[in-house]
Amino acid sequence: MRIDVFKALTEQPPELDYVLPSLLAGTVGAFVAPGGTGKSMFALELAVYIAGGPDLLGVGPLTQGPVVYISAEDPVKVIMHRLQAIRQHLSQEQIEVVSQNLVIESVAGLAPDLLDEKCVELLVKQSEGQRLLILDTLRRFSTEDENSSSAMSQVLNRLEHIAVRTDAAVIFIHHTSKDSDGQHTGRGSSVIVYHCRWQSVLSEMTKSEAKAFGLEETERVNYLRYGVNKANYGPCYDGSWLIRRENGLLEQTTLQKSHKSSNGRSREEA
Repeated sequence: MRIDVFKALTEQPPELDYVLPSLLAGTVGAFVAPGGTGKSMFALELAVYIAGGPDLLGVGPLTQGPVVYISAEDPVKVIMHRLQAIRQHLSQEQIEVVSQNLVIESVAGLAPDLLDEKCVELLVKQSEGQRLLILDTLRRFSTEDENSSSAMSQVLNRLEHIAVRTDAAVIFIHHTSKDSDGQHTGRGSSVIVYHCRWQSVLSEMTKSEAKAFGLEETERVNYLRYGVNKANYGPCYDGSWLIRRENGLLEQTTLQKSHKSSNGRSREEA
């Protein structure tokens, strides 16, 4: 698309449309986390929030609208149980709005392939008019070698094609590497993070962090930190704490490192 330079220099440009903090509509982002941390529940809660539900994760004020969530990893029954856990926090009005705005599909076992033109066109069709498309997980939408820069470039180019064609933000869920460091958190070729315009990370509370908050090891495993460590069109975000509740539900919580109580544990604020 050619830019009218005169118009660009003499008129105010349209406002940037952020689907998530620092994630622009029409761009591709990654949500990275270790296996078993609850990244699929996080993504589902995020989808419900943008579709008209409550902000359980403490992401902040966002423009709500239609969302498509496609899981190539989890069967229908598992997703339904997760939705029931979220449902406890929805009003009847929110249930009705979310039901209209949120499309959820499980394609587990169908081996979708982003290098298949038919698969890409189906995703384009599903994403038209949507604010957000979530794909869970990248590995399940491609059989290519994650360590191959050329293969991953092709995969990410297809995701960018979907985003540009539909103006929806596209997020794929990805696993962390064993030696994660800074932006290079995701598994596989560095091309994955270089192609993304935005990357968020969900990580487990470390032992040193638990000690600072006065938490026991049995408590530590229920705390996760969410942050944005790459943002090409806005600021990064140091992160907020989440606690894993019953049925795997994640909720924002606040921890303080101030004076320990008599039993050596810190207080948790509402």
